Amino acid sequence: MRTSGVLLVTMCAALYALTTAMSKLFFSVYEFSILTYSFIAAAPGVTILPFKVADGSIKRIKPFIKWALAPAFLFGSARILFYYAVNYGSPSLPAVVNSFSPIMVAVLSFFVFAERLNRHQIAGMVVAILGMLIFHASNFQTNTGNLLAEAAAVLSMLGFSVNNVATKKALENVDEATLTTLIFTISSAVLAPVAISELAAKISFPFMGRAPLTPIILAGIFLFAFLTVILPTYLLIDGLNYVSPTTAGLLLLSQPIFTMIFASALRVEYVAPLQVIGAIITILGIAIFRIKAPEKEEPSLKELRKEKEKPSPKNSSKQQ
Repeated sequence: MRTSGVLLVTMCAALYALTTAMSKLFFSVYEFSILTYSFIAAAPGVTILPFKVADGSIKRIKPFIKWALAPAFLFGSARILFYYAVNYGSPSLPAVVNSFSPIMVAVLSFFVFAERLNRHQIAGMVVAILGMLIFHASNFQTNTGNLLAEAAAVLSMLGFSVNNVATKKALENVDEATLTTLIFTISSAVLAPVAISELAAKISFPFMGRAPLTPIILAGIFLFAFLTVILPTYLLIDGLNYVSPTTAGLLLLSQPIFTMIFASALRVEYVAPLQVIGAIITILGIAIFRIKAPEKEEPSLKELRKEKEKPSPKNSSKQQ
C-alpha cells in the first residue's frame, strides 16, 4: 500500500518538473497575467466532470463541496503566489523556499493527525533538505531585489504545506477523483471572469513581435496544462490516500532533480557539480526517511472510505 503512494507522489514530482520548466516560456511568449495563467492551469480539470456524470457520482458531489473549499483555496492561491515568485523574482527562489515545506507539513501533521517522526526520520528529512540547499546553491540569489516576490515564495510554501494536510483530511470523506474535480472547478470558476476576457483579447488582437495565440495553440496549452498540472495533482491526491503529508512533502523535494534530468536530456541546461552532489544527498535523505519509517502499515483512506460507506448491521436489519 505504502509503496503505491510513494510511486504516485514520485510520478507527480516528475510531471510537476515539466510545469516549472514550461511556465516561464508561456509567460515570455504570450505575456499572460498571473491570474490568467493560473486559470489555464486549472481549467482542464473541469474535463473530469463528464466522467463523474457518467458514473453517477455527480449526484453525490454536493455534500462534499465543503470538504473541497479549503484545498481549492489553498492550492489555487499557492499556485498564483508560486507563479508570481517564479516570474518576478529569482526562478530558483520558490524552489529553495519550498525545500523547507516538509518541516511545516510535519509540524501541522503532528497537531492534526498526531503523526510522530522517529529520530531516523527526522535525520533523513534534515539530510534531504540540506541536499536541496546544496542543489540550488550554484544559482540561488540571496537577494532578488523584489520583496513581493520573496514574500510570495514564502506564502506559496506555507499554502502548499497547509494544502497537503487539508487534502489528506478531506480524503477521509471524499474520493481523489471527486476532490480533484472540485478543486479545479472551483478555482476555474473564480478566475474565469478575468482570464476569459484576456484570452479573447489576445486571440482577437494579436500584437506584433509575439506568436499569435490561435484557438489550436490555446487548446495545445490546455492539453499541456492537463498533463503537467491536473494529472500530477490527481496523482498527489491519490498518493495521499496511502502516505502521510510529511512523506509526500519529502518526496516532492525530488521535483528539482527531475527538472535537472529533463533539462540535461534536452541539452537546454548545463548541470553543475553542486547540483549532482545535492541531488545525491537529497535522494540519500529520502531513502533514510523511508527505510526508517515504522513498519506497521495502517489501512489506506480508500479502504476506510469503503468501510464507512458499508451499511451498518442495524440499518441492514431494518431494511429486511
